[in-house]
Amino acid sequence: MNDSRQDATQHIPMVQRIDQVCLEFEKEWKAGNHPQIETFLANCPEQERSILLSELLALELEYRNQRGDTIAMSDYVDLFPDHRDTIALHISEAAIDTVILTIATRCADCEAVNQLQPNQESTTHCTQCGSTLAVTQRRVENRRATVGTKAPDFQLPCVDTENKMAQSVSLGDYQGHWLAIVFYPRDFSFVCPTELSAFSERQSEFSDLDCRLLGVSIDPLERHLEWLSTPTSEGGLAGLKFPLASDVEGALATAYSAFDPESNSCHRGLYLIDPQGVLQYQVIHNHKVGRGTDEPLRVLSALQSGGFCSATWATHHSNLDLTDFESGRVISNYRIERKIGSGGFGVVYRAHDSQLQRTVALKILYPHKLSGPISALREARLAAALNHPHVCTVYAVDDSMGVPMIAMEYLTGQTLRQRLDYGCLSESDVARFGRQIAAGLAAAHKQGIGHGDLKPANVIFTDEGTIKILDFGLAQAARRDPSDSETPAGLVGTPAYMAPEQTWGTAPNPASDVFSLGLLLLEMATGETVVTGNDAMEHMLQIRNIDAQQAAGRAPEPLASLLKRMLVPDPQERTISMSDIAASL
Repeated sequence: MNDSRQDATQHIPMVQRIDQVCLEFEKEWKAGNHPQIETFLANCPEQERSILLSELLALELEYRNQRGDTIAMSDYVDLFPDHRDTIALHISEAAIDTVILTIATRCADCEAVNQLQPNQESTTHCTQCGSTLAVTQRRVENRRATVGTKAPDFQLPCVDTENKMAQSVSLGDYQGHWLAIVFYPRDFSFVCPTELSAFSERQSEFSDLDCRLLGVSIDPLERHLEWLSTPTSEGGLAGLKFPLASDVEGALATAYSAFDPESNSCHRGLYLIDPQGVLQYQVIHNHKVGRGTDEPLRVLSALQSGGFCSATWATHHSNLDLTDFESGRVISNYRIERKIGSGGFGVVYRAHDSQLQRTVALKILYPHKLSGPISALREARLAAALNHPHVCTVYAVDDSMGVPMIAMEYLTGQTLRQRLDYGCLSESDVARFGRQIAAGLAAAHKQGIGHGDLKPANVIFTDEGTIKILDFGLAQAARRDPSDSETPAGLVGTPAYMAPEQTWGTAPNPASDVFSLGLLLLEMATGETVVTGNDAMEHMLQIRNIDAQQAAGRAPEPLASLLKRMLVPDPQERTISMSDIAASL
C-alpha cells in the first residue's frame, strides 16, 4: 500500500480499513493471481497488524485449499515468526476435512534424509548441514475407500530408484491413467521383497494396460532409500521400477481399510483405481501370503474390456453376453422362460417372477446403447410411477445382479408396426386407437414424463383390443452410435418419427410427442410412412422441411385439420396438447 493510499485511508475507522484491504486481497485471488500477504501488511499500523494478518491468512488458506495447493506451516512461520500461534490456528482450521501432517524430505545439499515428526513444521533446516529444507506435506482425504466410488485422495512423500530427493505423490498425479496401489507391511520383511520384485518384473505389462504402480508402507523414507539401495541378493530392492510412498502414520492405509493396528503396519492390500479416480477393485491378503501378478493383470484387462467376465476369463476370451439367456436361467428373482423379442434398447424375455408369482416381460438393456445404465434405470423408475390403462405398467427396475433390466407387464398381441404391414386402418379405428394413445401420453405429460421415441414399434395392440404404449423414457438415456458420423451428438429418438427440434439435438418434450403422434396417425390413416429415405440424415432433412398443410392433406377430414396443428414444424407454435387431441378424435 503506497503513501498516498495510506493518507487517504488514515481517517477511515479500523474495521472499514481492514475490510477494504481484505476485499482488494480477495479480488486478486479471484483474478487468478497469488497476492502476497506481506505486501498488504507493508504499511499496516502495528496495532492492526495481527488482526489483518489473521483475516488475510484465513482468506489465503481458503483459496489455496480450493486450488488444491500444498500448504506448509513453515512457509508462513518464516515470513511472520512473531505470529506462530495465529498461523497454527488457521492451519488447523483449514484441515477440518483432511489429515495434514508435515513429511520427511531429503536435503538438496548433503542428501541427508530428515524425517519430520507431525506438528514440527518449524524444523525447516537439515539436521546434518543446517541447509534450509523444502518442506512439503502429507495429506489423506478423511473418508473410506469403497468399490464403485471415488477413491480417497492423498498426498504422500515417496522415493524411487532414480531420484535422490523425496518427492510428493498424490492421486491427482495419476489422473487419466489406471493406478495399482500395493500396500505391504514393512521393508526388508520376509515376503515383501518377493512380491514387490514380481510386480517390478512385470511393470511393462502393467504399463501396456496404462496402469502405474505405487508401493505404500508405514516405513519412513530413510528405510525406503536404504531398501532401494540394497541389492536383491541381500534382501533389498535395488532397481525397483516403481516408487515407494511413506505412510508413516497409517492414514492412507486406514482410509483404504488396509491398516493392521495389531502389528502397527499395513495389510497386503491391492487396489485398482480407474482413470477417473474411481476405485474398481480391492483385495487384502494375509501377512504370510504374498500376492502374485497374474490375477491383478487379468482383473485389470477384464475391467478395461468394458463387459462382464467369467471366473475363467482371459484376455483372449470374449465377454459374457448378458442379453442371450437360455430357458431356465435365473436373474435376481426372475426365471427366464423364452425370448419374445428385441429392440433398440435391449432384449425382451417372458419370465416368471418367483417373488410375486406372476409372468412378466423382462427387458435386459444393452449397456452399449445407453449413456449409462444408471440414467436408463432412473428414466424407467420415472415411468414406473405411471398407472394408466394405455401405458404398459413397469413393475420393477433392477440392477442388483450388475445387469440393467426392467420387469414390465406381460402383453400379448401385435405392435402397430406389425399391424400396419397389412395396410391402413379404418377411419373409426384410427380415431379409436388414436384416442387411446393420446390419453396415455396425456397422463404421462401430466406427471412430467415424456416419451421421446414414439413410433409404431412402441405401440402394441393387446389381445383384449386395447392400445398400450411401451418404453417410456428410455430414449432419454440413449447413447448415440459413435460409428454414425451423420447423426448429431445428443440425438434422442428414431429419425423417421422425430419432431424437427429433436433432429437438432434438442431434448424431447411434450410438444415433440405431439409431432410424433401426428406422424403415427397419418401413417395409420394412409398405410404409408410419412418420412422415406435410405438413412438417418435423409429422414432428418425431410422432417426439418416438412410441410404440415401438404402432409395433413393426405388424410381425410376431420383428421386432416387436426394433423395440420400437430405437424407444425416450430414447437413454439405447436400448442395443441394430448388432452386436446384425445378430445378431437
